Amino acid sequence: MRNHACLGHLLAVLTILIWGTTFISTKMILRELSPVAIFYARFAIALLCLLFLRPRALRSGKSCISPGWRWLPPCFAS
Repeated sequence: MRNHACLGHLLAVLTILIWGTTFISTKMILRELSPVAIFYARFAIALLCLLFLRPRALRSGKSCISPGWRWLPPCFAS
């Protein structure tokens, strides 16, 4: 049980480090790129990460969203 707590703390610290560096790196990147370019680049990187983590779920065409949340994506599309 102690190993799970240590792993949880380690993952929390890793998340904090990644989250904190995004603000600094975005501020530096804004000097060179437009906000829209950064927006698309971040989504492309996220898509590549998701394809790496769950390739079958994304390529199968099956929805990963539970039935109670199916209304959510159309709300953001309009």
